[in-house]
Amino acid sequence: MQPDDDQVEYVRKSWRRYAGAVDAMVIAEEAEDFQAVGIRCRETLLALVPENMDEPWVLVSGERPQAANAKAWFGIFATSLTANSKPRAYLKVLGEKTWDLSVWLQHYVDASEVDAEITLGATREFLRLFTLLRVRHGHVDGKRCPRCDSYQVVKESGELVEQAGRFGTFLHDECVACGWKSAEEFDEWPLERLQRLIDYKSGKSSPPRKSMEDLEVSDSGDSPQE
Repeated sequence: MQPDDDQVEYVRKSWRRYAGAVDAMVIAEEAEDFQAVGIRCRETLLALVPENMDEPWVLVSGERPQAANAKAWFGIFATSLTANSKPRAYLKVLGEKTWDLSVWLQHYVDASEVDAEITLGATREFLRLFTLLRVRHGHVDGKRCPRCDSYQVVKESGELVEQAGRFGTFLHDECVACGWKSAEEFDEWPLERLQRLIDYKSGKSSPPRKSMEDLEVSDSGDSPQE
């Protein structure tokens, strides 16, 4: 399972290193090649630390561990990312066990393809779990409908209007499940946004157009280039 763009935004370096571990696995044939997969997995895990240790969401009580002490940082990250005891404990333990696997594989002279696959899979699962919790921590939890308790609450907006010399739209929350609607709130548009709309409507500016070359379909049947 590969991360989407939103997930990569939060854990970019580690996912890139994980891709390197996958590439190493593809060409691995001998024991030392499978050991190299362990090295790549360890580097993937270790990359999480400098990428996140100084972020404002990280809560450190007491003395800060050294950057090389990945296990200690995994515990700190787990505590910082969620207050729920079960996922917090799972992230912490999974990180520790995955780290032990990668170090073991790195030094295991009889390493096999299965050993490398196990370590690679554990690394992917830990990185995926960390990324999911990181993305959730970076977003406000979804609203629930006060009428039916559904999570299917979306933000709706009306037409552009003028109110007391200000331009904007009226926004409200609406539940897809039961149709509940919240009270409307006026969202004033900044001048730059209004100007962009005026320029677009008047033809002064328009979205970039793709050339015919960009839209050509390759002989291999690939979809048009983005």
